[in-house]
Amino acid sequence: MRKFRWLLILIVGWSLAPLPRGNAQEEEETPAVKASTATQRPKKKLRRPMMFRRHYGVGFGLFSFYPPQPTLHLSYRLNSQFNAGTEFGYWAYNSSQFSGSGSYFGLEAKYHIFARTFFVGLGLGRRTITVETTNDFAVDVQSYDVTWTREVVQTTISPRVGWMSLPTSGTAILFSVGVLYPLSTKFSMTHDPDPIPGLPAAEEEKEEKEKKEDVTRVTNRVLPQLELKYFWYFDL
Repeated sequence: MRKFRWLLILIVGWSLAPLPRGNAQEEEETPAVKASTATQRPKKKLRRPMMFRRHYGVGFGLFSFYPPQPTLHLSYRLNSQFNAGTEFGYWAYNSSQFSGSGSYFGLEAKYHIFARTFFVGLGLGRRTITVETTNDFAVDVQSYDVTWTREVVQTTISPRVGWMSLPTSGTAILFSVGVLYPLSTKFSMTHDPDPIPGLPAAEEEKEEKEKKEDVTRVTNRVLPQLELKYFWYFDL
């Protein structure tokens, strides 16, 4: 009976004895190792291109190559896919019997496909053109130069597709192709020459009508549009 009592005391004492410290140290060091590993290997965050993080843009370049039309473009990025803006342009054209100059003001919007570089766009604008047509009349061996001046006001639409680079420096290059289509045209005569002495009125009216038809044909022409611009994007 006494031997059984001592055996029971040994079993209870052995069960209450503290465990070796080696396992505890390993358990204490494990969180520290995990923490250091997490510090050494931070998670990489995907960064969007710089243009998609900056909202305002200023661009300049050519609205079209024929006729050459330099333009200033102000742009605002709504999100990674939609971009809207306004642009101002000027162009001039001269030939032997036809010369013109004009200005352009328009609103445009772009949709970047899959939020990347390629886009489809649409512009709606107002184009004002001053056109001068001339003709030389001979009356009694004397030559007279006659000039008619007309102002043409047009509403235009310009669908386009293009590509815009997305560098990380905040600058971008844009290239697009499309057409410039006149929706409406309004003519007004701003300078009507005086009658030429000795020239039949019917002949002068005929020539004036032909010149007007030439202006109508040229200004109502659907023009190919090749756009090339350089942009700088920033935030206020």
